[in-house]
Amino acid sequence: MFGFTPLHAVAIGASKSDLSILIFFSTIPNAIAGYISGGIIARKIGERNTVMIGFIIAAVCTIALPFTNSLIMLIVTQAFNGFGQGLVMPVLMGLAIKTISEDRRASAMGFFQAIYSLGMFGGPFIAGWVGSAIGLSGGFILIGFISVIAAVLARKWIVAKATIDPILQKDRVI
Repeated sequence: MFGFTPLHAVAIGASKSDLSILIFFSTIPNAIAGYISGGIIARKIGERNTVMIGFIIAAVCTIALPFTNSLIMLIVTQAFNGFGQGLVMPVLMGLAIKTISEDRRASAMGFFQAIYSLGMFGGPFIAGWVGSAIGLSGGFILIGFISVIAAVLARKWIVAKATIDPILQKDRVI
């Protein structure tokens, strides 16, 4: 959102004030989703489903991004993208320390942040390299597919929440 999306926005005619509006309408849904994802959504549909849905929303919006040719459509896709990303991050942070004993949680969160910082540096670096090789649109599409892979890995690696189905009175995995 802060690196390559503004390049596309400028390419379709966005002004500096338009870029501010774009970032605003991406950041606000991100903050709202971050606020409700762990406490409300993950409790209702499970952590795994929350993360998967967030990655899928981000994937669809990122793949759609290079096909947007109006500022309004770009803002709409990035608002949904921000929401999807906001679903993912708080839940992953919580999962990073969920099974860690109380006295080691600070270290676990430090490790999570260290890995996250590698992605914050490496992601744009690699995306820039890929964008130079296959174009900005190709880079967005590749990043979208990486988000799909992340959703699949979330499905595989995050433990599902088991609940009792009130109708069947059997365990049901969410």
